[in-house]
Amino acid sequence: MTKDPIAIIIDIIRTYMGLTNDQIWQYNSAKVMPNTNGVFVVVDFLASKPYSVTTDNSVSDLGDYQETVTVQNQEMFSIDIFSRDSTARTRKEEIIAALAANYSLRQQEIYSFKIAKVAHRLNNVSQQDGGSMLNKFVIDTTILTWYTNTKIIEYYDQFPASEIFNS
Repeated sequence: MTKDPIAIIIDIIRTYMGLTNDQIWQYNSAKVMPNTNGVFVVVDFLASKPYSVTTDNSVSDLGDYQETVTVQNQEMFSIDIFSRDSTARTRKEEIIAALAANYSLRQQEIYSFKIAKVAHRLNNVSQQDGGSMLNKFVIDTTILTWYTNTKIIEYYDQFPASEIFNS
């Protein structure tokens, strides 16, 4: 992939739900939820399961020998939606809709990855925040990604005369 999957997911959700940059961010980015009503979304990477690694050797346009290694992953992401009022409870399904909408499909095509059509789960975790009285829901979803890296490799087809031994 040429772009960070979290950045793409944030863009998809922000665009679909009409959120501002202050309402959606990546987990652990030193932002604090404002003390206002309205909905807020946080996206976090949970885990990755590589399921394929391939190596391809070829010759570049310049005649150099190169290897291309491609890793395909199944990656899990957590999307938290929360609010001090009831907005998170009434808008939680919009996250799932955003990931399946036409804009999402176009982004998946542009960046060559795939978001699962159905989220793994949507849990109410409001009680975990105790006295803060937040309405908070967690949506876990999976995406299929690929990463590729091409490097020039040494190919020993010429040797100095001093290294050739006659027997």
